[in-house]
Amino acid sequence: MTPVSQRSRRVAPCVSRSRATASWEPIRESCLRYRAASRNLAPDRGIAVPFPYMPTTVFILGSHPALSAAELSSHAQRRGFSVSWDLSRLPVALFGSGSLPSPVELLPMLGGTTMIGTLRTTFPSYPSAADVVTAVPEILEPRQGKRLVGLFALPFSATVRLHHLPPERHSVMPVRELAMELKRTMGMRGTRVVFPPRQRPDLSTAQLLHNKLPAAGTAIALLVAPERVDLVTIEAIQDIEAYATRDRGRPHADPGRGMLPLKVAQMMVNLSLIPSGGTLYDPFCGVGAIPMEALLLGCSVVASDGSP
Repeated sequence: MTPVSQRSRRVAPCVSRSRATASWEPIRESCLRYRAASRNLAPDRGIAVPFPYMPTTVFILGSHPALSAAELSSHAQRRGFSVSWDLSRLPVALFGSGSLPSPVELLPMLGGTTMIGTLRTTFPSYPSAADVVTAVPEILEPRQGKRLVGLFALPFSATVRLHHLPPERHSVMPVRELAMELKRTMGMRGTRVVFPPRQRPDLSTAQLLHNKLPAAGTAIALLVAPERVDLVTIEAIQDIEAYATRDRGRPHADPGRGMLPLKVAQMMVNLSLIPSGGTLYDPFCGVGAIPMEALLLGCSVVASDGSP
Protein backbone atom coordinates (compact mmCIF):
# COMPACT_ATOMS: atom_id res chain seq x y z
CA MET A 1 0.00 0.00 0.00
CA THR A 2 1.40 3.41 -0.99
CA PRO A 3 2.10 6.04 1.72
CA VAL A 4 0.00 9.22 1.62
CA SER A 5 3.06 11.33 0.70
CA GLN A 6 3.47 9.32 -2.51
CA ARG A 7 -0.20 9.25 -3.41
CA SER A 8 -0.34 12.95 -4.17
CA ARG A 9 1.64 12.25 -7.37
CA ARG A 10 -0.16 9.14 -8.53
CA VAL A 11 -2.75 10.68 -10.86
CA ALA A 12 -0.08 12.08 -13.19
CA PRO A 13 -0.54 9.31 -15.79
CA CYS A 14 -4.21 10.25 -16.28
CA VAL A 15 -3.97 14.07 -16.36
CA SER A 16 -3.35 16.08 -19.50
CA ARG A 17 -1.62 19.26 -18.26
CA SER A 18 -2.58 21.45 -21.22
CA ARG A 19 -6.26 20.45 -21.13
CA ALA A 20 -6.48 20.77 -17.34
CA THR A 21 -4.84 24.22 -17.44
CA ALA A 22 -7.25 25.46 -20.10
CA SER A 23 -10.20 24.29 -18.02
CA TRP A 24 -8.83 25.86 -14.84
CA GLU A 25 -7.89 29.33 -16.13
CA PRO A 26 -11.35 30.97 -15.90
CA ILE A 27 -11.83 29.52 -12.41
CA ARG A 28 -8.43 30.80 -11.35
CA GLU A 29 -9.24 34.29 -12.69
CA SER A 30 -12.48 34.45 -10.72
CA CYS A 31 -10.87 33.16 -7.52
CA LEU A 32 -8.14 35.82 -7.76
CA ARG A 33 -10.86 38.46 -8.06
CA TYR A 34 -12.70 37.02 -5.06
CA ARG A 35 -9.49 36.97 -3.03
CA ALA A 36 -8.91 40.63 -3.84
CA ALA A 37 -12.45 41.43 -2.74
CA SER A 38 -12.04 39.55 0.54
CA ARG A 39 -8.99 41.72 1.33
CA ASN A 40 -11.14 44.83 0.78
CA LEU A 41 -9.13 45.68 -2.36
CA ALA A 42 -10.27 46.45 -5.86
CA PRO A 43 -9.52 43.69 -8.41
CA ASP A 44 -6.59 44.13 -10.74
CA ARG A 45 -8.64 46.00 -13.36
CA GLY A 46 -9.92 48.55 -10.87
CA ILE A 47 -13.58 47.47 -11.04
CA ALA A 48 -15.93 45.75 -8.63
CA VAL A 49 -16.65 42.02 -8.80
CA PRO A 50 -19.35 41.73 -11.51
CA PHE A 51 -22.83 40.31 -11.00
CA PRO A 52 -24.37 39.74 -14.45
CA TYR A 53 -27.66 38.02 -15.17
CA MET A 54 -27.70 34.47 -13.83
CA PRO A 55 -28.55 31.37 -15.85
CA THR A 56 -30.97 28.84 -14.42
CA THR A 57 -28.92 25.93 -13.04
CA VAL A 58 -27.31 26.66 -9.67
CA PHE A 59 -24.52 24.56 -8.16
CA ILE A 60 -23.93 25.13 -4.44
CA LEU A 61 -20.23 24.44 -3.90
CA GLY A 62 -18.54 22.59 -1.06
CA SER A 63 -15.83 23.58 1.43
CA HIS A 64 -13.19 24.07 -1.32
CA PRO A 65 -15.15 26.12 -3.86
CA ALA A 66 -12.34 26.75 -6.34
CA LEU A 67 -11.65 23.01 -6.61
CA SER A 68 -15.39 22.29 -6.79
CA ALA A 69 -15.82 24.78 -9.62
CA ALA A 70 -12.88 23.30 -11.51
CA GLU A 71 -14.39 19.83 -11.10
CA LEU A 72 -17.70 21.03 -12.54
CA SER A 73 -16.01 22.52 -15.58
CA SER A 74 -13.88 19.40 -16.10
CA HIS A 75 -16.83 17.02 -15.68
CA ALA A 76 -18.84 18.92 -18.29
CA GLN A 77 -15.86 18.80 -20.64
CA ARG A 78 -15.17 15.09 -20.19
CA ARG A 79 -18.86 14.25 -20.67
CA GLY A 80 -19.16 16.46 -23.73
CA PHE A 81 -21.76 18.86 -22.27
CA SER A 82 -22.03 22.28 -23.89
CA VAL A 83 -22.24 24.63 -20.91
CA SER A 84 -21.83 28.36 -20.37
CA TRP A 85 -20.53 29.14 -16.86
CA ASP A 86 -21.20 32.24 -14.79
CA LEU A 87 -18.54 32.65 -12.07
CA SER A 88 -19.89 35.81 -10.45
CA ARG A 89 -21.35 34.00 -7.43
CA LEU A 90 -18.11 32.30 -6.38
CA PRO A 91 -17.20 31.18 -3.77
CA VAL A 92 -20.76 30.20 -2.79
CA ALA A 93 -22.26 29.01 -6.06
CA LEU A 94 -21.60 28.45 -9.75
CA PHE A 95 -24.27 29.08 -12.38
CA GLY A 96 -24.47 27.13 -15.61
CA SER A 97 -26.71 26.97 -18.66
CA GLY A 98 -26.65 24.53 -21.51
CA SER A 99 -27.03 20.82 -22.22
CA LEU A 100 -26.93 19.52 -18.66
CA PRO A 101 -28.59 16.37 -17.28
CA SER A 102 -31.21 16.66 -14.56
CA PRO A 103 -29.87 17.63 -11.09
CA VAL A 104 -30.82 14.23 -9.67
CA GLU A 105 -28.77 12.49 -12.37
CA LEU A 106 -25.85 14.91 -12.28
CA LEU A 107 -25.17 15.41 -8.57
CA PRO A 108 -24.00 11.83 -7.77
CA MET A 109 -21.24 12.37 -10.36
CA LEU A 110 -19.78 15.37 -8.47
CA GLY A 111 -17.80 15.08 -5.26
CA GLY A 112 -17.39 18.82 -4.62
CA THR A 113 -20.97 20.05 -5.12
CA THR A 114 -23.37 19.84 -2.17
CA MET A 115 -26.65 20.91 -3.85
CA ILE A 116 -28.08 21.68 -7.29
CA GLY A 117 -31.08 23.90 -7.84
CA THR A 118 -32.85 26.27 -10.22
CA LEU A 119 -32.78 30.06 -10.15
CA ARG A 120 -36.41 31.17 -9.83
CA THR A 121 -36.11 34.94 -9.53
CA THR A 122 -33.95 37.80 -8.25
CA PHE A 123 -34.96 40.53 -5.78
CA PRO A 124 -33.26 43.91 -5.25
CA SER A 125 -33.33 43.33 -1.47
CA TYR A 126 -34.50 40.77 1.08
CA PRO A 127 -37.90 39.41 -0.08
CA SER A 128 -41.10 39.29 1.91
CA ALA A 129 -43.15 36.13 2.45
CA ALA A 130 -45.56 37.30 -0.26
CA ASP A 131 -42.61 37.65 -2.66
CA VAL A 132 -41.52 34.07 -1.92
CA VAL A 133 -45.03 32.69 -2.47
CA THR A 134 -45.28 34.56 -5.77
CA ALA A 135 -41.91 33.21 -6.93
CA VAL A 136 -42.58 29.63 -5.76
CA PRO A 137 -46.36 29.16 -5.98
CA GLU A 138 -46.15 25.37 -5.68
CA ILE A 139 -45.52 25.66 -1.94
CA LEU A 140 -49.25 26.47 -1.55
CA GLU A 141 -50.38 23.33 -3.36
CA PRO A 142 -52.39 20.98 -1.11
CA ARG A 143 -50.51 17.95 0.19
CA GLN A 144 -51.34 14.87 2.14
CA GLY A 145 -50.44 15.97 5.63
CA LYS A 146 -48.59 19.22 6.30
CA ARG A 147 -46.88 21.28 3.63
CA LEU A 148 -43.11 21.21 4.19
CA VAL A 149 -40.79 24.10 3.30
CA GLY A 150 -37.10 24.57 4.08
CA LEU A 151 -35.70 28.10 3.96
CA PHE A 152 -32.07 29.18 4.39
CA ALA A 153 -29.61 31.84 3.22
CA LEU A 154 -26.05 31.93 1.90
CA PRO A 155 -24.18 35.27 2.24
CA PHE A 156 -21.48 37.02 0.22
CA SER A 157 -19.59 38.72 3.06
CA ALA A 158 -16.51 39.54 0.98
CA THR A 159 -18.49 41.65 -1.48
CA VAL A 160 -20.25 43.32 1.42
CA ARG A 161 -16.89 44.54 2.77
CA LEU A 162 -15.82 45.60 -0.72
CA HIS A 163 -18.86 47.83 -1.19
CA HIS A 164 -18.87 49.18 2.43
CA LEU A 165 -22.59 48.54 2.79
CA PRO A 166 -24.52 49.08 6.06
CA PRO A 167 -25.37 45.92 8.04
CA GLU A 168 -29.12 46.06 7.36
CA ARG A 169 -28.54 45.70 3.60
CA HIS A 170 -26.69 42.41 3.77
CA SER A 171 -27.65 40.71 7.01
CA VAL A 172 -28.58 37.06 6.48
CA MET A 173 -30.18 36.58 9.89
CA PRO A 174 -33.62 37.90 8.72
CA VAL A 175 -34.10 34.45 7.21
CA ARG A 176 -35.55 33.30 10.56
CA GLU A 177 -38.06 36.14 10.61
CA LEU A 178 -38.89 35.50 6.96
CA ALA A 179 -39.48 31.82 7.73
CA MET A 180 -41.98 32.67 10.47
CA GLU A 181 -43.71 35.21 8.22
CA LEU A 182 -43.90 32.57 5.49
CA LYS A 183 -45.47 30.10 7.91
CA ARG A 184 -48.14 32.66 8.87
CA THR A 185 -48.80 33.47 5.20
CA MET A 186 -49.18 29.81 4.23
CA GLY A 187 -51.25 28.86 7.29
CA MET A 188 -49.90 27.99 10.72
CA ARG A 189 -51.74 24.68 11.14
CA GLY A 190 -51.11 23.17 7.72
CA THR A 191 -47.47 24.15 7.25
CA ARG A 192 -44.10 23.16 8.68
CA VAL A 193 -41.18 25.47 7.89
CA VAL A 194 -37.59 24.34 8.53
CA PHE A 195 -35.13 27.20 9.08
CA PRO A 196 -31.58 27.62 10.44
CA PRO A 197 -30.58 27.83 14.10
CA ARG A 198 -29.79 31.21 15.61
CA GLN A 199 -26.02 30.90 15.19
CA ARG A 200 -25.99 30.66 11.38
CA PRO A 201 -28.17 31.41 8.36
CA ASP A 202 -27.75 28.18 6.38
CA LEU A 203 -28.90 24.58 6.58
CA SER A 204 -26.43 21.74 6.02
CA THR A 205 -27.06 18.82 3.69
CA ALA A 206 -27.49 16.59 6.75
CA GLN A 207 -30.19 18.91 8.17
CA LEU A 208 -32.06 19.00 4.87
CA LEU A 209 -31.88 15.23 4.41
CA HIS A 210 -32.98 14.67 8.03
CA ASN A 211 -36.08 16.77 7.31
CA LYS A 212 -36.71 14.86 4.03
CA LEU A 213 -36.04 17.88 1.84
CA PRO A 214 -36.48 18.35 -1.04
CA ALA A 215 -38.06 14.88 -1.48
CA ALA A 216 -41.09 15.60 0.74
CA GLY A 217 -41.36 19.35 0.24
CA THR A 218 -39.66 22.45 -1.15
CA ALA A 219 -36.18 23.66 -0.18
CA ILE A 220 -35.51 27.34 -0.87
CA ALA A 221 -32.06 28.97 -0.75
CA LEU A 222 -31.51 32.74 -0.76
CA LEU A 223 -28.15 33.80 -2.21
CA VAL A 224 -27.63 37.15 -0.48
CA ALA A 225 -25.41 39.73 -2.18
CA PRO A 226 -25.22 43.50 -1.56
CA GLU A 227 -27.27 44.55 -4.56
CA ARG A 228 -29.59 41.56 -5.01
CA VAL A 229 -30.99 38.39 -3.47
CA ASP A 230 -31.32 35.33 -5.72
CA LEU A 231 -34.05 32.84 -4.88
CA VAL A 232 -33.14 29.25 -5.74
CA THR A 233 -35.22 26.12 -5.34
CA ILE A 234 -33.03 23.13 -4.44
CA GLU A 235 -33.74 20.02 -6.50
CA ALA A 236 -30.96 17.62 -5.47
CA ILE A 237 -28.77 17.25 -2.38
CA GLN A 238 -25.53 15.30 -2.09
CA ASP A 239 -26.24 11.83 -0.70
CA ILE A 240 -23.79 11.72 2.18
CA GLU A 241 -25.10 8.32 3.26
CA ALA A 242 -24.17 6.80 -0.11
CA TYR A 243 -20.55 7.91 0.34
CA ALA A 244 -20.51 6.51 3.88
CA THR A 245 -21.95 3.18 2.69
CA ARG A 246 -19.36 2.85 -0.08
CA ASP A 247 -16.57 3.82 2.30
CA ARG A 248 -17.57 1.27 4.95
CA GLY A 249 -18.33 -1.40 2.37
CA ARG A 250 -14.89 -1.55 0.76
CA PRO A 251 -13.41 -5.06 0.92
CA HIS A 252 -10.19 -3.82 2.52
CA ALA A 253 -9.22 -0.78 4.57
CA ASP A 254 -6.13 0.22 6.51
CA PRO A 255 -6.77 3.43 8.50
CA GLY A 256 -3.25 3.30 9.91
CA ARG A 257 -1.75 4.02 6.47
CA GLY A 258 -4.19 6.66 5.31
CA MET A 259 -7.17 6.46 2.97
CA LEU A 260 -8.29 8.90 0.31
CA PRO A 261 -11.83 10.26 0.95
CA LEU A 262 -14.23 9.08 -1.74
CA LYS A 263 -15.43 12.61 -2.55
CA VAL A 264 -11.83 13.65 -3.22
CA ALA A 265 -11.26 10.53 -5.34
CA GLN A 266 -14.36 11.38 -7.37
CA MET A 267 -13.14 14.94 -7.87
CA MET A 268 -9.72 13.70 -9.00
CA VAL A 269 -11.28 11.47 -11.65
CA ASN A 270 -13.37 14.37 -12.98
CA LEU A 271 -10.36 16.70 -12.98
CA SER A 272 -8.37 14.16 -14.99
CA LEU A 273 -10.54 14.94 -18.05
CA ILE A 274 -10.73 11.28 -19.03
CA PRO A 275 -13.52 11.12 -21.63
CA SER A 276 -16.63 9.11 -20.90
CA GLY A 277 -15.81 5.46 -21.59
CA GLY A 278 -12.06 6.09 -21.46
CA THR A 279 -9.53 4.09 -19.46
CA LEU A 280 -7.94 5.21 -16.20
CA TYR A 281 -4.67 3.63 -15.06
CA ASP A 282 -3.82 3.92 -11.36
CA PRO A 283 -0.44 2.22 -10.70
CA PHE A 284 -0.58 2.97 -6.94
CA CYS A 285 -4.22 2.20 -6.22
CA GLY A 286 -3.91 1.33 -2.52
CA VAL A 287 -7.32 0.18 -1.26
CA GLY A 288 -8.92 1.24 -4.54
CA ALA A 289 -10.72 4.52 -3.86
CA ILE A 290 -9.88 6.09 -7.24
CA PRO A 291 -10.58 2.95 -9.35
CA MET A 292 -13.90 2.42 -7.57
CA GLU A 293 -15.07 5.99 -8.19
CA ALA A 294 -13.79 5.88 -11.77
CA LEU A 295 -15.91 2.79 -12.45
CA LEU A 296 -18.97 4.55 -11.05
CA LEU A 297 -18.24 7.48 -13.37
CA GLY A 298 -18.29 5.22 -16.42
CA CYS A 299 -14.55 4.71 -16.95
CA SER A 300 -12.70 1.49 -17.66
CA VAL A 301 -10.02 0.89 -15.03
CA VAL A 302 -6.58 -0.68 -14.85
CA ALA A 303 -5.14 -0.61 -11.31
CA SER A 304 -2.23 -2.12 -9.43
CA ASP A 305 -0.29 -1.72 -6.21
CA GLY A 306 2.84 -3.43 -4.89
CA SER A 307 1.50 -3.32 -1.32
CA PRO A 308 -2.35 -3.23 -1.45
